[in-house]
Amino acid sequence: MDMPSQLNECKGGMHVFKMNPDGMRMEPTPERVLSVCRLVAHKPMTRNEIHRAMTLENDDEKALDQIKKSIDVSLEELAILAAKDEKLILAIDSNDIASIRSFRRYVSSKVFSKEYHICHVHQVVYRTE
Repeated sequence: MDMPSQLNECKGGMHVFKMNPDGMRMEPTPERVLSVCRLVAHKPMTRNEIHRAMTLENDDEKALDQIKKSIDVSLEELAILAAKDEKLILAIDSNDIASIRSFRRYVSSKVFSKEYHICHVHQVVYRTE
């Protein structure tokens, strides 16, 4: 069985920056996840406050869905954000999101840790600087 077939069969675990079956990258992008985290680092916010701030109060369904996915990845899969009293707060050291490089380092440490399946590592795509 070739590697792509093995990757398609993998179930459960971490699904950061998911890809379509045809290989096109779906939202959320690493940049959007980082933007959501930096916004919350400024002050704790509810999901609705994040939606309004990130979409400039535009109710475009696609934009709202992209922000929701970015919040979910930040909160549930990467544990960068945490919920406290109906607001989201930064759950990690702010230095980990201070730059795209430090953010990549943090995400890599989560993805490559022993607790996650290697089959999901292929889904994180970064540009080199």
